[in-house]
Amino acid sequence: MNLSGILQVVFGILCVVGVFAKCTPVEGNWDPTVEATCWAESAFLGINYTSSAITFLAYMIQGWIPIQMALSLGRSNITRAQWIALSAIAFWNVVAGVRFTSFNY
Repeated sequence: MNLSGILQVVFGILCVVGVFAKCTPVEGNWDPTVEATCWAESAFLGINYTSSAITFLAYMIQGWIPIQMALSLGRSNITRAQWIALSAIAFWNVVAGVRFTSFNY
């Protein structure tokens, strides 16, 4: 697993923990009849925005990997079909990064 994958897992876990740690008692997260003390919404949004930024960065890193592989192989050792396939993988990583991090909130 590369660094971008590790970052995604760590911040994903932090977001899940943040969801449950947001209110004390925990039932205050979903039951409005329970009297609970909760974090300010801005703190919770900060965690989510940071997670989105890290996810976007990870997608961009993962999009760069196929291009780096193609460049390291050299133009003479790679066929046109392989170059197109690696470029398509990189392109869809970038599209996925923009799509999944822009519509979360």
